[in-house]
Amino acid sequence: MSEDAIVERARRTSRRALWGTVLVVAVIAGLLWRNATRLSAVEGRLAAQADTLRALEHQKSALEQRVHSLNDAPDGGVRAARHRVENIASVQYDFFLWIDDAQRTAAPIREVRYSSPAWADSARTSTDARTGFAVFRRAPPPPCPDSTRVTVILANDSTLTYPVDLCQATTIGNR
Repeated sequence: MSEDAIVERARRTSRRALWGTVLVVAVIAGLLWRNATRLSAVEGRLAAQADTLRALEHQKSALEQRVHSLNDAPDGGVRAARHRVENIASVQYDFFLWIDDAQRTAAPIREVRYSSPAWADSARTSTDARTGFAVFRRAPPPPCPDSTRVTVILANDSTLTYPVDLCQATTIGNR
């Protein structure tokens, strides 16, 4: 084999090695870019979730402050609270009703029904003792007094009925 043939063969081998190296580097660069893009997307989602978590923590602390500001329960151990909803054309409130802890421990309650003749779709039922058989309703101020009837159904199927005047409900937050 001549010297020129050896040099030409070395050049071809060198070119193949160079193109192979360029191809491997391009594939690795593509994989790195893809992973960097994925990592950036994950970091963006984590930041959004952290913002949501901070907002929920703030909301939780505000709700805890509201709960601590509630006054004594009316007769029958039924508690009611209301919060005026801002920035709407008509006056509306968020009404919260639940059964007092002392009432819940005095007798085993199966469910609690809340109804108000002032609202067409007013009936609410709760069977969740963990929340104090709580219900929520956003509505305009009802006519008073005794604007809501609360029926407590005990485990032995006996019932206790209490009238609740939502106009006397503890006002929390905005007035």
